[in-house]
Amino acid sequence: MVFEKIDRIVIKVRDLEKAKEDYSKLFGISFTDVVQNSENLRVRMPRLTPEEIDAEVGGRRFAISDSGIELMQAGPGEDEGLYCLLLKVTDQDKANGNLADSGAPCILDITWGGLTEAVYALHGSMVGIASYGADSPLKALEEAPSTS
Repeated sequence: MVFEKIDRIVIKVRDLEKAKEDYSKLFGISFTDVVQNSENLRVRMPRLTPEEIDAEVGGRRFAISDSGIELMQAGPGEDEGLYCLLLKVTDQDKANGNLADSGAPCILDITWGGLTEAVYALHGSMVGIASYGADSPLKALEEAPSTS
């Protein structure tokens, strides 16, 4: 599998507003707030029931930057820290096949607007692959079809 680029580093934080403030002040990063909801999200988490999936991702808050830093609101009892490295790929199906063939378990498979991601457990880390046709993940999220 060849990846196009390192797309994003996802960092789980307890206080999203404080983290945005700190990253903005220290590194000059600006963020766009995003909330996952059932209108713009299709999720598959093989090891969880539908109720557990909804508890895991429903209403989850994110702050996404164009610089590749993504802050994710930690859930109750979850620790802060590096959550996932996301690599952009041109062929999502081929990349998923390669990772499945390697024996890495798929933890999360998600379509969110025009953004498709799959996250795998690989050597003690969460590594994700992402594909989208837009110029950035933020623009891909805006591609969600209207549900009305």
